[in-house]
Amino acid sequence: MKLAQEQVDALRATKEAALVAVSEARAASTKATAALIIAAGAMLAAMAAAFVAFLALGIGHGDGLANFERDGAGLRVEAHFVGH
Repeated sequence: MKLAQEQVDALRATKEAALVAVSEARAASTKATAALIIAAGAMLAAMAAAFVAFLALGIGHGDGLANFERDGAGLRVEAHFVGH
């Protein structure tokens, strides 16, 4: 009888360990998803910043792809397209 009780106790401990493992896996999955969303947002922000920097090449020289000038209404962007 004592051996059977020990087996039941071991089974309960195994079940509890499995439940804890599942709970931790769900929490890790949620954290990984949040990190992925944050990383994607940071990547988009970096790409936007790089694009603006690319357009700003040649500011003040008139030979860049875009000229940025401040006027009374704020920032004015003059874009230069190939062939125009």
